[in-house]
Amino acid sequence: YNISNITFITGYNPSHIGGLGDLIETATQIINHSVSEFDFKAILFQIHSEIKTKKVILVGYSQGTLYTNEIYNYLINNGIPKKSISVYNVATPVNYIAGNGDYATSPNDAIINNVRDYAIKLKLPQPLSSNINIPINKDEQKSPYFGHSFQENYLKNSSDFIALKINRQIKKLEISSNATTINSNCFNPP
Repeated sequence: YNISNITFITGYNPSHIGGLGDLIETATQIINHSVSEFDFKAILFQIHSEIKTKKVILVGYSQGTLYTNEIYNYLINNGIPKKSISVYNVATPVNYIAGNGDYATSPNDAIINNVRDYAIKLKLPQPLSSNINIPINKDEQKSPYFGHSFQENYLKNSSDFIALKINRQIKKLEISSNATTINSNCFNPP
């Protein structure tokens, strides 16, 4: 794909309390009652000065997919037109993709399957159904996190599928006649 006119920006949320903070935050995000906006706001501040475009696609992975949904909703309410932004999520524990975006989740993803099992037991919204079958090898099955690696599972085994879907979304995006200029910030920070 021609990606010469695409800029990649990373919004990163580091682990907190040895990962325990992330588990608590993820659980509360899944039921739409986040305990903290710290990471959400930190990600917005990370990307704010770098976004100088009229089209945006948010790509999230795992817990990051919860943030892409939140960030999408924030951005459309703070300066970015709906027709110029989209979401693509990978290995998503959520039950929807903001803005009718798209996703890739494998039925062989142990983390997402665990989230699904807990959601069923607790009568909470379940993650979206799997839509791409990524095989795993016997050695990998020994890990409690098998099938969830962004690089070793999703990108290594389904990069064409993911790139095709993202490219389709990019082609659907439109530049709004009232979009901000390329030299100014595209949205208002929190």
